[in-house]
This record gives sequence, structure tokens and C-alpha cells, in this order.
Amino acid sequence: MEKNRNFFLNQPFPAYKRGYELFSYSYLPKKITVFGLEKANQDIYNASFLDELLEKTVITKNFEEVVGRKIYKIYQGTCSFSEREKEVYRIAVKEFDKIRRKYFAAYGNARKDSMFRILQQLLLLLKICADPSLAYEYDSNEVPTKVKKAIRLLQMWKYEKVAIGVRRIEVADSYYRYLKQAFPERQIFYITGDKVPCKQRQRIVEKLRKTENGILLSTQQSLSESMNIDDVDKIILPELHYNHAAMEQYYFRFIRYTSRNFKQVVFLIYENSIEVNLLKMILAKEKLNLFMKNQLLENGELYERFGINPQIFSLLMTTSVDQEGKLQIQWGEQKIS
Repeated sequence: MEKNRNFFLNQPFPAYKRGYELFSYSYLPKKITVFGLEKANQDIYNASFLDELLEKTVITKNFEEVVGRKIYKIYQGTCSFSEREKEVYRIAVKEFDKIRRKYFAAYGNARKDSMFRILQQLLLLLKICADPSLAYEYDSNEVPTKVKKAIRLLQMWKYEKVAIGVRRIEVADSYYRYLKQAFPERQIFYITGDKVPCKQRQRIVEKLRKTENGILLSTQQSLSESMNIDDVDKIILPELHYNHAAMEQYYFRFIRYTSRNFKQVVFLIYENSIEVNLLKMILAKEKLNLFMKNQLLENGELYERFGINPQIFSLLMTTSVDQEGKLQIQWGEQKIS
């Protein structure tokens, strides 16, 4: 065994890349897999020392600490694939190479095409989960199950204003058509970044305020941080973002310091789909972020905060390494020691 002197012992972390590398070696080291590859994850090591460091350097307050009360609750609205949706999803999982060029252009470079294959497959699976009817393989006139779930929530909240935030413009266009059919007498306000200028968005929000049960359908990123829409109490997110902070920026347009009523935020996800993996990754990142803010939560507490039944994670999707040693993707339990 070789011993080398640590010249950085008890010294501040240097600036820029070198400091980041040393910080990672100390608290977020990479693992070597059985295939000899480095695997980066978000497990935290030497947590007690890092906690001591953070106590001296990080000063944060969350929304509840500033307001003095919690005025919102997150729920998971799960739904199951219909038989036709399940078949479309199966094709994307099992026969991706056959349909790949319908959705993604070739790079003209075999190495690049191979590198981006898994990423493109994941993107397609997420698109199918957002709205299966947008897939070329969907040959049914039936309204997708997730859209039906959103419609049932809107029917339940028929006397309240509701906001629906998706990520893709094509998904927003599709939802707009379905909602117009389901609620011909209910006002639907539609905002996307490519079609509605900033000043017009504010005017649309003012019109929404004057309604009893208007529906605000928008892309999540189209509502600027300056928008204060605190009179909407029900928020639906049919599409998840891998970064929870990005979703928070959306639904906190409706959860404001001036809010008087309790808010309900519903994440709509398909069971036994890649969305479950995405939700798991969101929780892993959130656990790490909370730790960096000096808040160490057990998984049970985190699940309760997000309104999650842990049984949903019993069938996480995984990919295995084949004989050629192709990349394995795995999102599992996070460790803090």
C-alpha cells in the first residue's frame, strides 16, 4: 500500500475546477463498476464533516420558514396504460431501432448515433408518457388515460380555477384540443412562449382572475417569475421535469406569500413507466439538495412530502449491460453515510 502526503489537509478548497474535483473526491466520489467504468451517482460520504462545513457557510430559508405555515400539498395522481397505450410503449421499449428514424434524424456518424441511442429512447418514452396519442404508432381515437385523469380532476373542481402546466408545446396543443372538447362551456386560457408575447400573457392572467372556474393551460416555462397568480388553488402537472426546481418555479407562480387558500399540486404519472424512474431521480436530487441546506430527511419523510406511496417504486425500469459492455442506466436508492 502506498502512502502519499495530502498537501490540501485542513486547507480551503481551491477555486474553480480543481476545488470542485477535491470536493467531489471528499464527499461525492465516483464508484468503479464491475466493468471497470466509473459510475457517478449522488451518494454522500463523510456526511458529518460536510454537515459541519455547511452549518458555517450556507444560510437558507424555505417558503414555509418565511411564511410561517405550509399552504400547499403535493399529490401523485397515478394512472395505468390502456391496452393501446401499453402497445405503443412496448414498441418504444422493445423495437426502438425500427421506429427511431421516425422521431430522430441520423447524425451521419455511427459513433454519435450509438452514443445518443439510449438518450433518444428515454426522450421518446417520456414523450409517450406525456401524451401517447402524439406517437406515430398510436392508431386509436380514444382519449389517452392521463388526459382522462386530468379531465376527471377538472370535473371535480368544476367551480374552481385550475392551472395545467406541461413542458412541450405539442403536448400543450394536444391538451388544448382535448379540453375544448370536454369543456365547451368553460373558459380555457392558453399560453405558450412561442405564440403569446410577455405583455399579452399578463393580460390573459387578468382575464383568468375575472372567471369563476377558468382553466389556465400553459407550458411550465412560459410563466415568468414575476407573475403572481395567487387566486388559482389547483395545479396539475402532466409532465415532470428532471429538475424539481424547474417545476417549483412553475407551481410557485400560484403559491405566493399573499395566498389565502390552501393549494393542491398534482403530478400525473403513468405506473410502471419511465416516469416512475424520473420521479425517483427527482427525489434523489431533492434529498441531496435538502442535505446541502442542512436538512437531512429519511426516505419516508421525503415520500410524505411529495405525497408518494413507496410501492410505486417496486417496478423501476432498468437497462442491463450486454456482452459488448454497453452503458447501463440505473437509478436506485441513494445512500448518505
